[in-house]
Amino acid sequence: MELNPTQSKLVEAEPNGYSLVRGVAGSGKTTVALYRTLFLCRNFCYDEKDRILLVTFNRTLINYLKHLLTKLEKQDYYRNIFSGEETAVDVKT
Repeated sequence: MELNPTQSKLVEAEPNGYSLVRGVAGSGKTTVALYRTLFLCRNFCYDEKDRILLVTFNRTLINYLKHLLTKLEKQDYYRNIFSGEETAVDVKT
């Protein structure tokens, strides 16, 4: 999964509350959500208790999103010195 410049801007924006990404099917919403999740986790979750919530609209996608997160984590896309071994991400409906 590659990010275009517009997607990169969304992913790397300073956190300011919740985010809602809207678009047509195939526009890259899931890609942005996954990269954004890892970016926030690795750059703003300094405490063990800090968590990121990724919300999807059905239960079928929960395992798929978890699989994609694991795959992206292995690429070390947004690695930093504060990154722990365990991802602080909850994927829920």
